[in-house]
Amino acid sequence: MKRLIIHIGLAKTGSSSLQRFFQLNQDLLRAKGICYPTLGRGGEKAHLPLFHSQANYLEERKNPNNLFDRFKRELARMPEDCLVSAEADRAKPDIWGERWADCGRKVEILVYLRRQDERLESLLNQKIKSLVAPLEITLEEAVKLSQWDYEIMLRRWARVFGKDAVHVRIYNKQAWVSGNGIYEDAVQALGLEWDNAFQIPAKAFNPSLGYTELYALRHMKEAGIYHLSLFRQIIDRLPDPGQEPFFSAAARLEFLQRFEESNRRVAEQYFGYPPERPLFPGPYPDPADGYQPPQGPDPERLMNLLMAVWKHHHTESIWLRRLKGAKRKLLGRPKPQ
Repeated sequence: MKRLIIHIGLAKTGSSSLQRFFQLNQDLLRAKGICYPTLGRGGEKAHLPLFHSQANYLEERKNPNNLFDRFKRELARMPEDCLVSAEADRAKPDIWGERWADCGRKVEILVYLRRQDERLESLLNQKIKSLVAPLEITLEEAVKLSQWDYEIMLRRWARVFGKDAVHVRIYNKQAWVSGNGIYEDAVQALGLEWDNAFQIPAKAFNPSLGYTELYALRHMKEAGIYHLSLFRQIIDRLPDPGQEPFFSAAARLEFLQRFEESNRRVAEQYFGYPPERPLFPGPYPDPADGYQPPQGPDPERLMNLLMAVWKHHHTESIWLRRLKGAKRKLLGRPKPQ
């Protein structure tokens, strides 16, 4: 029986990178027996429109040409295995099981798990950059941004599709010894061998920023003077933007301890690890570490950043004046007095 592989991308587990990889290599994947269909992606890299159509199917089915039914008709004609992917960490497996029950394929779930404290820090960095979360967010407020108990999440998917249909991988950059990282790991998870013909997507500009850089970024956005190219040039001019954790080592360790038992059961059930082997490799936060998250921007780093902003605008204004001068000469206009 052909497969329908659903990659449910948890936030900050490399989902966007994988989707760019699948999109870039869709022809080669299809030649190897796995179709990453264009239908359902809305011209983008991920199948978010398909996932939304599926979730809202009770309303959308009133339209005989709705996206979900069109996709299932294409799926019925597809000779290859099918792979779909989108961030769906808050999806409801029961609804998914109901929607795909008659698809005529073996449904498999692919999900990457990342150590909770590392994922929380990365997710917060993203949310603060996009003005969704405040800089002064507390741990308990941050926890509401996603789900963190992986055992509960996996149990829900296993109850619908069966435990053997749920394929769990660990997001761990240190464990990927080859230069192909998560891409090679995902190819193996799909049941394929790595082929050097696979293309690695260009790395997106999405740096993890320190408190000072986030502080400046937020104020630039609120003042209406932010745009990505400007901020990228500024960050490139800084010696090191730094990565300051939002929480102390003690707070991160306490957060991890909430999931110590559930992580251990996931390690045993899905990886066959003995009780003494943790789901995620170390090093773990050291409670003796005296680090405390910053309470405000670092004056020296903030000054360096402001100087980079000034230099950028100064350079831009010089070139702008030169361009205006060239335009006047081309049009034969006199220089204004």
